[in-house]
Amino acid sequence: MGCRSIRKRLPQFTQGLLSDADARGIAGHVQACAQCREKMAETQKVWAALGELQAPDSAATLFPRVLERIDAREQKRAGAGWAWLAVFKPSFASAAVAIMLIGFVSGAFISSLYTTDNAQEQAADDSAYSEILSDAPQASFFDVYLQTSGQNSMENSL
Repeated sequence: MGCRSIRKRLPQFTQGLLSDADARGIAGHVQACAQCREKMAETQKVWAALGELQAPDSAATLFPRVLERIDAREQKRAGAGWAWLAVFKPSFASAAVAIMLIGFVSGAFISSLYTTDNAQEQAADDSAYSEILSDAPQASFFDVYLQTSGQNSMENSL
């Protein structure tokens, strides 16, 4: 057997799960190969450390303990996070409403400064615009383009 196949089977060898023939073959190779001997020592250390671990609790006893820890942590979090805001809740809500009302009133006031309520001012503005545009051609831009380019609008229609 090669080193790669020996190393794959070292965990089984250290646990005594191999047949006698396979175990003798691996033992002979490990005595001859320094790298495999080193890997076998590491594997034995790992299995020894695993053997020293305590057996896990059963799911029946572990699950309620986990739930208790989750509940305790949630209660602690709920009590500590926003508890300082409890003092300000009634006044905080009224302050928010007051700020909104101030915003609406100031917005209405400012918009009234920039809008004209006087119909005479509007008519004066309209007449000023009509005076400026009085010398503008009545035809559309496209019609003016066709006239100046020498093309007839009837010839270009589809």
